[in-house]
Amino acid sequence: MISPQLRIDHIDPAAWRHAFRLLTPPSRAPGAKRPGQPPLLLFVEEGVCVKAIRPGIGRVDPAVFRWAGAWSLGRIRREAGAPLAIAVEGDALERIAGAIDSRIRAGDDYVAQLLEAARALRAEVGKGVHIDPDLLSVVPIPSYAALQKTWNMLLPDDRSAGLFVFDRGELWTSYLVEKRAGELSRITTHAALGVARPDMRRHKELLEAMESRLARPHAAIFATLDAWREIIGPDAGALARQVALRGAIIDPAPPWVIALTGAGAMAGVAQGASRLFGRFVPQAVKDTARSMSPFAALGFDPIDLFTKIRKSV
Repeated sequence: MISPQLRIDHIDPAAWRHAFRLLTPPSRAPGAKRPGQPPLLLFVEEGVCVKAIRPGIGRVDPAVFRWAGAWSLGRIRREAGAPLAIAVEGDALERIAGAIDSRIRAGDDYVAQLLEAARALRAEVGKGVHIDPDLLSVVPIPSYAALQKTWNMLLPDDRSAGLFVFDRGELWTSYLVEKRAGELSRITTHAALGVARPDMRRHKELLEAMESRLARPHAAIFATLDAWREIIGPDAGALARQVALRGAIIDPAPPWVIALTGAGAMAGVAQGASRLFGRFVPQAVKDTARSMSPFAALGFDPIDLFTKIRKSV
């Protein structure tokens, strides 16, 4: 799934700095001071927070976080304006490391190793590890075979995919991947394309550069930063709406993307007319999206799950 010879090259420094902010939409927590607040990781010993880390920022003063047991993690997260908080008590990390060592074999694919790590971590949730909101307990951990099948449906071999986000007319960040022989073979950014002053209005130039310098594009999303933040928010119909408003462009768009976007649009219409129709979405639309979804092998829809999580944060 991930090539041992994975290439990571032409990483634009600004794009890399914006990585976390891209994946973390503005927090809906009442205590949020500004958009894109990072998660919070706490280490607790004998009932006292002794270390606190915020990815992208570094260590912060642990005395600020008044630990009073697992129940207090939600309060701490909201006060910090964090989208996610994790607290590790005592020697939980040692137990997790021991479980991982006993399950992972030499030569296992990186993704297979991550799956085993996730299972070891989930075994400690509610014991020595506490998460708010508790995503790990509700997210199924699929088999490696199911993930490989999903990956193959998302992106065929010898093809590429890209995400380009613009802010105030300038390219804010980008991520490009290339797949060969069933494996993720390359990760890069727009710096590898050699396009001077990329422009969302001339997105075809970027697609042509992807084909000549990576592999033929299979899917690509071009969006403004504001549109992207709405797309990954809790509104199921945001992607369809932003495409209609030209805040986002999907080109090329695989059939399953079109089906899921259409289902999201129908869900948005139904929710907007909730007084008349409740949350009804025609079953035919659901069935079409489900039949074309690349996530069928997983046993759950990660997009729907992410939407529900965003509503709870």
